[in-house]
Amino acid sequence: GFGGVSWAFNSRRRLVNMRLASLVVAAVLPTIRTLSPAEVDAEDFGAKADNSTLSSGPINDALKHVSKLGGGIVHVRGGSLQALTGATLTYRVARIEMQNNTELRIASHVRLHASPEKHDWTSYKANTPPGCGGELHEDGTRGTIFFANRASNFIIGGGGAVDGGGTVWNNDDSRGHFLVFYSCADATVQDLSVKNSAAWTMNPKYSERLVFQRLRIEGDPNGPNHHNTDGFDPFACRDVAILDSYYSAGDDCVAVKSGTDPNTTCTWATENVMINNLTCASSHGLTIGSEVSGGIRNVTFANVHIS
Repeated sequence: GFGGVSWAFNSRRRLVNMRLASLVVAAVLPTIRTLSPAEVDAEDFGAKADNSTLSSGPINDALKHVSKLGGGIVHVRGGSLQALTGATLTYRVARIEMQNNTELRIASHVRLHASPEKHDWTSYKANTPPGCGGELHEDGTRGTIFFANRASNFIIGGGGAVDGGGTVWNNDDSRGHFLVFYSCADATVQDLSVKNSAAWTMNPKYSERLVFQRLRIEGDPNGPNHHNTDGFDPFACRDVAILDSYYSAGDDCVAVKSGTDPNTTCTWATENVMINNLTCASSHGLTIGSEVSGGIRNVTFANVHIS
């Protein structure tokens, strides 16, 4: 009967969507180069899991160290402290800057927490492609925990949790986006629980071959701290996969963007984007824009649940 025809059609459509997702994901997966055997602990560079010592500086030193060796892994796992206590450990951090050929591995029993101190959030400089603004200087950085500029072949993951400090910084005039990449390539962000972003959560810009997968993003969807707390905002990026993730923070679940100036000489469109197996709870849903002056091409939404 009609019900059987409908079921058959929907089954075929789901199969087509799954096959399409597989093809697009295979096309955009970063070619992460095998890292060197270097592995270090953030504790060896001065990090402390006491939720008081600012540990982003030591973590950055560790990332630079293994990058200079040709690549490797920086563990944030508490060292002997976790082995002794078995407890969840919290590190206070400000901006962490990813380097070439590195993996930041945040253990499942670890939480990074954004510093509540204004003086910990310093400005940064970033570079855009030719015609797209040149060198940028950004002072609004409170809550920007992950940052990369002209970096390639890196991973952020490990199963841990990160609190972006949104309960402190979401209404601050100098708040920043939780994760910002400028002019990067071949990067993966995976297996993290993100809470209380101060603003947009995942915001790569002018970057290519990016994967965001198995992420859980939660915020304050009905309270006073959910202003512009989007989930995924790829901006002028190419070959992006957003996979197997969950969002519930009170604003756009996904907003695909490319620019605000129709007269710009910047030719970076956002293109080849696959969003597959995503749950958008307590959200404004999915959007293309509102910033689209660079162009938007070949965006696929598949297997998205909006509640």
